[in-house]
Amino acid sequence: MSFDQTAKSLTVKAQVVGPNAATELKSFKAGDRVLLQWSGFDNSANGVRGVMRYDAAQSAREPFLLPVELVTPAAQNDYVTIKLRAPDSAAAALEALKPGEWVTITSKHRPAGDADQVVAIRPYVQSERS
Repeated sequence: MSFDQTAKSLTVKAQVVGPNAATELKSFKAGDRVLLQWSGFDNSANGVRGVMRYDAAQSAREPFLLPVELVTPAAQNDYVTIKLRAPDSAAAALEALKPGEWVTITSKHRPAGDADQVVAIRPYVQSERS
């Protein structure tokens, strides 16, 4: 994990699960805007099971899709590196983290637009103060 305060962007690695996502990643290049399809159920997900070309309308219709920018378009050790916009409310928590620490990202199912896609980002391990 790394956080760019000026750009309010977060660069993270996400686990790639299943062979489809790893294969689909090969058709994109660094800097491409894509939709990650998360492997999940109900309201929790933790792995990327698909990658598709960015389509804002599709993101608003289907759950478990997250628009991101690809940093590395190939899975490395079953992880893909992505960049996304961090909400203003997450800045304080992210500034306290060190590069490489894990985070939990909360996003909406069927958001109205990209601006409200990510609603919270917090350290994966909460301190006693949090």
